[in-house]
Amino acid sequence: MTTGWPVSGGREYRPLTNVSREAMAAFMYRLAGSPAYRVPSRSPFRDVTPTSAFYKEICWLASMGISTGWILPDSREFRPLQPVTREAMAAFMYRLADSPDHVATRSFVDVPLSSPFAREISWLSAAGISTGWVTAAGREYRPLANVSREAMAAFMYRLAASGRPLATRSTVISAWLPYWTPTGSLTSARGCIVTVMPRTSETFAVWHGKLIPAVYDDAALSRAADRLRIMTYDQHTPATAPGPIGGYDWTEQILAYIAGRVANMAKVQLGIPAYGRRWGGGASTVAQRDAVALAAAHAAVIRVDPASRESFFSYDGGRVVVWFP
Repeated sequence: MTTGWPVSGGREYRPLTNVSREAMAAFMYRLAGSPAYRVPSRSPFRDVTPTSAFYKEICWLASMGISTGWILPDSREFRPLQPVTREAMAAFMYRLADSPDHVATRSFVDVPLSSPFAREISWLSAAGISTGWVTAAGREYRPLANVSREAMAAFMYRLAASGRPLATRSTVISAWLPYWTPTGSLTSARGCIVTVMPRTSETFAVWHGKLIPAVYDDAALSRAADRLRIMTYDQHTPATAPGPIGGYDWTEQILAYIAGRVANMAKVQLGIPAYGRRWGGGASTVAQRDAVALAAAHAAVIRVDPASRESFFSYDGGRVVVWFP
């Protein structure tokens, strides 16, 4: 799990040193059994390169959806040297354990249910992985404190001892078992139509405002199936900021990626949205014909975004925004 630092006369563990995010990636990769993983030639993070320490481990962490990093307007950052906070560690371990079903409870006095990681921290407590600090006011988790190397050792030991499956893809793979050969390749599935999420990267996809790990192989699926349908819609949803539903520029990026992975593009079909989305008031889904009537009812000016080639308008002082193809 860890080699520590070689020094004159032996090795040092440095138990009170903070755990960096790159070290966390390495620890988790090893805890999961150092699974076989094809390292991507292109990094999912702009601040991690193929020559970076723990490049494979960091890319694996992203591919499994254990870490999303920081999503920026044009890229993502992992910030490998930054210390891991206790709330981030809870999220990492929860995802490493395959995000088990859990209803958050108030386990610590300093973690309200409105906390962004309330469920993950509550699960960590329920699983016996973290007990926190006992104080006069109750138990504290101290979510913004950094994780020390000795604490990380304890957390990982307890998670491993729990016997929980770690970073598996069993749920996804089981759906393909009828077409899976002993060598791990897909056999032909006659009359099979496979529908997949849209992707522009070999390691992840951002869809419905969430980071989706690369849990399938587009090339293998297209060889086995008669049709490969791509859900080129819901680029923006109520879970995201307002924006195109299936923009032309976004769809072009998806097609460019797929064209580099699929040998027979005649098998590829696209899902084209025939609806709009409304943010800020009323039902979130709006039929195309109703979107035009809605704009007229509120004397709103319909504009066209040149990049996505989709229409949009707003009303009520900009509080309600509608996009539609």
